[in-house]
Amino acid sequence: MKQKFKKVRENWKTVKDMDCNESMLLKVRIVYAKCLNPSCQIESFRLPTPGIERYARATERLKKEVVAGIIQDNSTCPRISKRINRSFNTTGSKSTVDRWKHKEADKYKFEEIIPKLGFSGILCIDGYKPKRTENYDLIASDSKTTRILYIDEAGGLGRRWIEEYLIKIRGFGIKPWAIIFDMAVAFPGKARKVFPGVIIQHDYFHVMKKNTLAFKKCIIRISFGIKETRTKRRGNGIMVSKVADIKESG
Repeated sequence: MKQKFKKVRENWKTVKDMDCNESMLLKVRIVYAKCLNPSCQIESFRLPTPGIERYARATERLKKEVVAGIIQDNSTCPRISKRINRSFNTTGSKSTVDRWKHKEADKYKFEEIIPKLGFSGILCIDGYKPKRTENYDLIASDSKTTRILYIDEAGGLGRRWIEEYLIKIRGFGIKPWAIIFDMAVAFPGKARKVFPGVIIQHDYFHVMKKNTLAFKKCIIRISFGIKETRTKRRGNGIMVSKVADIKESG
């Protein structure tokens, strides 16, 4: 219901603007009102201020600069939060920056966002399982720009889940000429089925990890063999010395 209200007081808040040659302070008018409805339990409330959201002392220009920093610099929310606090003396937590980012992204469709990211053609896909859930997340990223393109929850890392994920990526317009996976067996076959003629490559981290582990096992096996050989030689030397002592005494 629309109720009449009367203004009870006015406050002046100091908000710092950005993208200027010099620091400039803006005085924003904050108006509080009181509802005349007897059944209303709220004594006073703040009227909306143009350009500033409720409970947020940030201008629309600041939000646009934050979103632009995330997109252009491919930066993270904690870094952007520290940047605006350091450069513009404006508080903005990680969750606040993340909320601004998602609110801006909700204005566009995913099919419109992907072409603007400038996909290089080399796709990297990996699986991740957060501790708070029982399901896996499949992550697709650009290998050259290290930019995450699409994250989706999957029931597991089986062939069916991987194929559905790759088909969904193809529907968004992501058409790679090379894909980088880990050493999982299910990835290459489904990738060639969804993207015929694509080049498959295993990532260097898992390849070097597997080679290092195999090399470590070889070193351990060789070291145990050397110890056993030394033990046998020492045992044979002791037996020969005892036989020589018996012959001399006899």
